[in-house]
Amino acid sequence: MRDLSNVAKPCETTPDCPSGQVCVSQQCRPGTLEAGVDGSLEGPLDGPALDGPPVDRSGPDSARPDLPLPDSSPGDLPQLDTSSPDVATSDMPLPDAVPLDSAAPDLPLPDSSPPDAAVLCGNGKLDPSEQCDDKLLGKASCTQKGYTGGQIGCTKKCTLDPSGCYTLPDPGGIKIASTPYLESYPAVAYASPSYLVVWHMNKSNVSWHILGGRVSSSGKLITSSPIQISNKTAFSSVPYITSDNTFHMVAWLQKPTYSSKVSNILGTKVSALGAVSTVGGNTIHSSGVDKQQMTVATGHKGYFAVWSDQMKIATSDPPNIRGTPLSIAGAPTASAGKDLHLSTKKQTNPDVAWDGSNYLLVWQDDKAGNGDVYGRLLKPDGTPHPGPAIPICATKDIQTEPRVVYNGASFLVVWQDDRNTYNDIYGARVSGKGVVQDAGGFPVGKAPGVQQNPGIAVGAGKTLVVWLDYRNTHGGIYGAVVGKDGTVHHTQGIPISPGVKSVPAGEPEAASDGKDFIVVWHAKKYDPTKLYNWDVIGARVSLQPKTTAP
Repeated sequence: MRDLSNVAKPCETTPDCPSGQVCVSQQCRPGTLEAGVDGSLEGPLDGPALDGPPVDRSGPDSARPDLPLPDSSPGDLPQLDTSSPDVATSDMPLPDAVPLDSAAPDLPLPDSSPPDAAVLCGNGKLDPSEQCDDKLLGKASCTQKGYTGGQIGCTKKCTLDPSGCYTLPDPGGIKIASTPYLESYPAVAYASPSYLVVWHMNKSNVSWHILGGRVSSSGKLITSSPIQISNKTAFSSVPYITSDNTFHMVAWLQKPTYSSKVSNILGTKVSALGAVSTVGGNTIHSSGVDKQQMTVATGHKGYFAVWSDQMKIATSDPPNIRGTPLSIAGAPTASAGKDLHLSTKKQTNPDVAWDGSNYLLVWQDDKAGNGDVYGRLLKPDGTPHPGPAIPICATKDIQTEPRVVYNGASFLVVWQDDRNTYNDIYGARVSGKGVVQDAGGFPVGKAPGVQQNPGIAVGAGKTLVVWLDYRNTHGGIYGAVVGKDGTVHHTQGIPISPGVKSVPAGEPEAASDGKDFIVVWHAKKYDPTKLYNWDVIGARVSLQPKTTAP
């Protein structure tokens, strides 16, 4: 057994130590002291273990001097003989360690961050994190955001929606054609870098011309004098135009004399810079019968012309719908027009659009005794798909003057409709398979008074529908934007030309440069001394703020 006599004995006070030792730092050390009644250290220590000067304890609050702790390094302590059974070894149990996760569970601190905007959106309050909340718009408005007018909206994420806003860069209009004669029935298309506007000019029934003029995207008339498209001696009227963004295709009706009841269809291509391929035009269709309305559209490997004609002029046969594809050069690919839809009832006002796979032909049909809107899908060569005509809107009311475009998702058909006593503008979408997606149609332009003569154009993923509007008695041009989902963004109409007493307006048409729109129409100046004094006017419509509109 190892000798443990030199191992310091633990103690609490000096009486716990052997004679000749004192309790210092809970260990017995050689020395002497003057003990008080409680046995505590009261006097100077004797012995070699305590060094230093005497400590002054004269005052009751005198601090006891710090005493050095013993050196606890292993080299200063005697080694235990662990071979003895009387000495504890590592088999002695250690106290259980307290696991770190045994503390009280962490409680969540109160969240001092502002509530998530998505949580607040729709709570009926305009919170600091929101631009709007449903009908709560704060001070936001279309004009405050830099637009001319309209109604700003609020999205489901409580951000402002400017799709109901518009900008009118030309409040005074663009005067495109103004002479002492009647200039009317304008049409317009875009081929970079400018629009081409074409119109009919009547020189007091001496001759009817088809003329044209270029207008820039910034609303400037580029041509200093009109472009002659038809010849000067013929009676040419009611021009139509389409574009493939490189060339325009212009077509029109032409009679040999003023009193003739036979009209032919002529046409020519015009370059984007206004160069006419054939002044006077080439014959698209000539059959010795009267063509009452026609149109032309860009389509499969060229263009497609359709019209309504009276096939047997000597009888009372009603007009039916016929058409012919045109090559990229503008020449007919068939010597005679195709019968697109035949009926024993009158069919008029055809229009056609191409979706990249098929055409949708639409027309006004009187089979039920009043006007209805019908359509048919046509193959790329113009042949009708099998099956009956599609009743796009065939109610007991009168639907007339249909127009159609392809908006990138479906065909959009618009027409004038008298279901509300006075004519309004209605529309419906038709899929590429001929399915009507809006049974009965939806209102596009509905206001007091008459809305009629719709025009239509696609640009920037949206469709602008324009019409002649009599809410102000004397007539003006209004419009509305329709989204691909059929949403009408300007339910009260865009006042493109609100109308004033001396300038009634009519027959609007529209086109887009892919970013903004231009609308053209004819307006009659108030001059009681002149019977024929109509001008061609234009104005741009932008869906961007004034700061970015051209």
